[in-house]
Amino acid sequence: RLVTLDEAGAPTRGGDGSAIVLAPLSGPEVESAVLAGELACSFSLGEAGRDPLLFARGDVASTVPSRGVVKVGDQVESVAAPGGFDGMLRGTRFSGAGKTVDIALTGGTIGGGESPPRQATLTYLRADGAERSWTGWWQCGP
Repeated sequence: RLVTLDEAGAPTRGGDGSAIVLAPLSGPEVESAVLAGELACSFSLGEAGRDPLLFARGDVASTVPSRGVVKVGDQVESVAAPGGFDGMLRGTRFSGAGKTVDIALTGGTIGGGESPPRQATLTYLRADGAERSWTGWWQCGP
């Protein structure tokens, strides 16, 4: 299902005027991306960890970039961020062909446990200058 303005918040700003539409990744889409890494992080709108708009994996204490996927419209696209898993913990900038995706932590954790979700904003920036932001949850761990 596509993310609507009601769910996402702010509309697309700038660029050629076309909307930036991100859709939740399905389990099979994440699995088919074959992402290497010991641990993962994801950004979700609703319940943390479910129906992620971005999913990435990386190794702990590694300089190898983390690798992830985001679904733009109906296309699953690859992104990468420096610093492995550790580089993703406090938010990061992912880059891919014609796009950057910023994850900024905006609040504290909710709940407890080993991998509590944190309030965050995902900002998708397209090469033509367009951008759009979503408010949700950033969760990292096993």
